[in-house]
Amino acid sequence: MDYTTLEAYPLTSEELEILNYESYFENSPILSFKKFTNLPWEKTQEISQNFKLLKKVIKFEDFSINEIYDVIFYDAFGSHAQPELWTYNCMKKCNNLIAPNGVWVSYCAKGSVRRDLETIGFEVSRLPGPPGKREMLRAIKV
Repeated sequence: MDYTTLEAYPLTSEELEILNYESYFENSPILSFKKFTNLPWEKTQEISQNFKLLKKVIKFEDFSINEIYDVIFYDAFGSHAQPELWTYNCMKKCNNLIAPNGVWVSYCAKGSVRRDLETIGFEVSRLPGPPGKREMLRAIKV
């Protein structure tokens, strides 16, 4: 698995220390949260025999790559906090980045996002959300 993650504004080491997330991930068999956050940016890291990770400091709007993904987990903040990431053009960009039969998934269940995904050509389903979220969206590129 090749996993690419985008972060426009990564937290500093000091900010991460204050959050103390490491205490929630102390028993991770492969990679602790602290080790994950300390991995270098912009360089692919082999985490295990079958898992490579690339952390990129970039806004989604500025991201371009010649690769196609099988899965996109679109984990942007909600449209109230980052409206620029929930536009038709961003959903279209996701469509261009994903392989046929690829899956786009997000905790967002906003109707306008669902309709944009359907207009672009995704088959969209509402799924039960995680704790604290009523629903989420899964879209399959058809």
